[in-house]
Amino acid sequence: TQGDVYIYETKRIEKGGPPLHVHQDQDEWFRVVEGEYAAKAGEELFLCKAGNSVFVPRKVAHAFAKVNEGLAILLIMFQPAGRMEEFFSERRKRGPFANQQEEQTFWRVYGMELLGLPFPPNKRPICRYSLVIIRASRKLTLQRWCDGHWQMVTHHSTEVRKKQHWPSS
Repeated sequence: TQGDVYIYETKRIEKGGPPLHVHQDQDEWFRVVEGEYAAKAGEELFLCKAGNSVFVPRKVAHAFAKVNEGLAILLIMFQPAGRMEEFFSERRKRGPFANQQEEQTFWRVYGMELLGLPFPPNKRPICRYSLVIIRASRKLTLQRWCDGHWQMVTHHSTEVRKKQHWPSS
């Protein structure tokens, strides 16, 4: 793709996911192929099942965690690709980081900033949505899909658009 996009599939058995982080130069989209993932994008929390997608633009803090038992598969896309393929390749090669500063330095080399701990895999959001689109915005508003209609809510840093949710179980 000459750096336009990087797409990969990750299969996970263990619960958990990456730390809360932000990409300076890449938009990120992920789609749950199998299993369940909890996700945090901006200040919003989501529970995503197979077939659900989340799009997070660059500079919006986010994290996700596998929360189901057994196998889970996630398809992830970065646009533009930047150095994401190199990041994952180098991360697989190395062992644990000696400390948080060493990990932060590693992530910064690839244009990302660590902002917090991994999303706890035992924290399951109540809201369930089939599609989530987070857009960076200068407006301090939030669009929320509730009870069959859009609601505008004051928000601090992002605009969030969510599509029809499914019943809670």
